Amino acid sequence: MSDKLSGMETPEQLKQQGLKEKRLTVRLQMAASRVEAAEQERIWAIAAAHAAGLSIRKIAADTGLSSSRVHQLLHTDEAKQIAQPLSALNKIDSSIEEQSPNPGTLARLRFATAIIGGSGSLTLVY
Repeated sequence: MSDKLSGMETPEQLKQQGLKEKRLTVRLQMAASRVEAAEQERIWAIAAAHAAGLSIRKIAADTGLSSSRVHQLLHTDEAKQIAQPLSALNKIDSSIEEQSPNPGTLARLRFATAIIGGSGSLTLVY
């Protein structure tokens, strides 16, 4: 009679089942973490686009979201945290563009990536 039919599992089978469940749990947790990170990145991209002057309707069309959903996302805490540094970055960009004829400076500023850390500080990476 097999172990499955008798309802009894060997210690090795129990161990393998436990390891399988642990792997599946870790995989689910990683997937949930990736979804959360992607949602946060989408909010940051929406906030950056809006801070750069794109209309809510244009952002909605480009993201496949409704205008009301974009509006909701722009009013989340995450979007508000990034809005001030982005606004400051846009002002710096405009200021340099008006004052500096150096295209290298403009290019570096335009290609800078805004990275918002847990503290909400802005770091420019060239």
